[in-house]
Amino acid sequence: MKKIIVLLTLLAGLASMALGQKSFSQEGLASYYADKFQGRTTASGDRYDKAKFTCAHMSLPFGTELLVTNLENGKQTTVQVNDRGPFVANRIIDLSRAAAEEIDMVKSGVAKVKVEIASQAKSEASASQTSSKPAGQTAARPKPQKAPAAKPTPRPTPKPTPASQSSAYSAPREEGDMELFGLEVKPLASRALTGYGVQIASYNDQSNMLRRASELEQRFRHLLKVEIISGDDSKSYKLIIGLFPTKAEAQKYRAQLQAVYPDCFIISL
Repeated sequence: MKKIIVLLTLLAGLASMALGQKSFSQEGLASYYADKFQGRTTASGDRYDKAKFTCAHMSLPFGTELLVTNLENGKQTTVQVNDRGPFVANRIIDLSRAAAEEIDMVKSGVAKVKVEIASQAKSEASASQTSSKPAGQTAARPKPQKAPAAKPTPRPTPKPTPASQSSAYSAPREEGDMELFGLEVKPLASRALTGYGVQIASYNDQSNMLRRASELEQRFRHLLKVEIISGDDSKSYKLIIGLFPTKAEAQKYRAQLQAVYPDCFIISL
């Protein structure tokens, strides 16, 4: 078994990993936030507001807009991902109180729903309406009208794009077909690490580890490390935050993290 520890820094906008997910659709159980969570900090750093249309999802990037359909009554709501969860088996999404009211699931508490990327669902619905027109039906053609002659407008010459404004730095694609991470990775010698850290979780899937690392980078400013353990035919990634000289300091920091990451624990480096 081989162990490698690296310092992981996520650089906003640099494309170093793309996940080919051209469409997203998920069905399962939805629940909603209890009122006691009002005002609490979410995994994205936002404050939970029961009057806003937000949600918690385990893997979709923060800011993603989702269309949620209650499969029991057909009612729909659009929400934005700003938290992680639900941490309950068989549930796929936690909705804010406002969103739960809009799809009429407050009384039941849990409802079977379909979750889609909002922009994708809109495009698919538009395409479906177009293809559903009767074959012989055509739109009435307007009578041609003569337009006054106009001088051709010269096309502006496109300005060259500076290297610093390349597509790698563009805003995330709305279609949700790609997930981008920018990384700066520095190998660390084990002797350079002395003290304690807080392990958030261990992942077999690298993309899941990067998503969680992105959350941590946005919310916390402590040293972020990944311990890579290579077996005969597999790898696992331990995500560790902080480098504390004493166990007492690490325990104090762990207490702050537990509100968001209840399963985190202290390790000796």
